[in-house]
Amino acid sequence: MTTPKITATETLVLRVAHTWQGYSVLDQHLAQARTKGHVAFAKIGKPIGRVIVAMLNGASRQRKPVPVLLVASDRKVLRAVVERAYQRFDKSLGPFMPDYYDLPEMRKIASTWLLLGNVAKRPPLERGEFVIKRSGNELLDTLDRSIASVFIATEIMREDTSKARSRA
Repeated sequence: MTTPKITATETLVLRVAHTWQGYSVLDQHLAQARTKGHVAFAKIGKPIGRVIVAMLNGASRQRKPVPVLLVASDRKVLRAVVERAYQRFDKSLGPFMPDYYDLPEMRKIASTWLLLGNVAKRPPLERGEFVIKRSGNELLDTLDRSIASVFIATEIMREDTSKARSRA
C-alpha cells in the first residue's frame, strides 16, 4: 500500500486550548522550542489517524517536513514543522516536553505526539488564507463551526496584484 503524500502547500492545522490547568498552551510550547530547538506536542482526545501519521513521517523522512499551525481558542497561532509523529508516547520526547506535560492526567489524555521544529509565533489567520482540503471551505469558518480538532488545509496562493496591474 502506498502512503498518500501531503503536498508542499498543504498544512496540518490543530486546534488547541488557550490554557490548560492554568498554563498558556502556546506560550509553554514556544518557550520550550526556544530553549531546546524542538518541542513535543501532545494531541489531546481523539488521535490523529494512522494515515496522517504515516504521511507526516514519510514527508519528514524525505526531508520535506509538513508545516503545522497550532491555533488556540483565542485565535493566537504558532507555526512549526512536524519532525516526527508518534501514535503513543515515546521516551525520546521527554527532553522536549513543556513542564505541564509531567502532570499525571496529561499522559492519560494525550493520544498522538508530535515533535515540532522551527516553532514561531505567526500573525492571526486571515480570511481567504487557507481552505480545508477535503471540503474547500474557508478555514476560519470551519474553525468557528466545527468541533473537529485536526484539519488538512491548503494555502491559497495569491498572484502579486501589482505585477498583474502593470501587465494590463
